[in-house]
Amino acid sequence: MNSSILFVYKTVMLYEIDVTTIHLFSGYMAPEYASEGLFSIKSDVYSFGVLVLEIVSGKRTSSFHRYGEFIDLLGHAWQMWKDETWLQLVDPSLLGNESHTPEMMRCINIALLCVQENATDRPTMSGCCDAK
Repeated sequence: MNSSILFVYKTVMLYEIDVTTIHLFSGYMAPEYASEGLFSIKSDVYSFGVLVLEIVSGKRTSSFHRYGEFIDLLGHAWQMWKDETWLQLVDPSLLGNESHTPEMMRCINIALLCVQENATDRPTMSGCCDAK
C-alpha cells in the first residue's frame, strides 16, 4: 500500500478525523500528489495558486459550486480567464478603485500559472515573486 495512503488512514483512525475534513484539504493537493502520491516543490506551488485564488475571489475551493454545474473554483477561474470576464471573479471588497484592477489581474494570472495540471508547466516560487 502507498505509504502516504497508509499515513492518512492511520491518522484518521488515530485522531478520528471526519472524512469531510480530509476532503477539505484535497482542494489544495496537486493533481500528481492526489492521484499518484508524487510530491515535489511544484506541489507547494499548486497549493499556493489555490490559496491566491481563494483570497482574490473571497471563496473557498472546498465550498465553491456553480448552480446547476459540477465545477470547482479552479475550473470557474479558468473559464472566466478564457472568457475575459476574470474581473467578476474578484471579491468586490478588494476592488476599491480601478487602480487595483491590474494588480488583481496579475494575482489571478500568477495563480492560474501555479495550478497548471502538469507540474513541469508551473513556475517556481521565485518565479511567482518575479512575475510581472
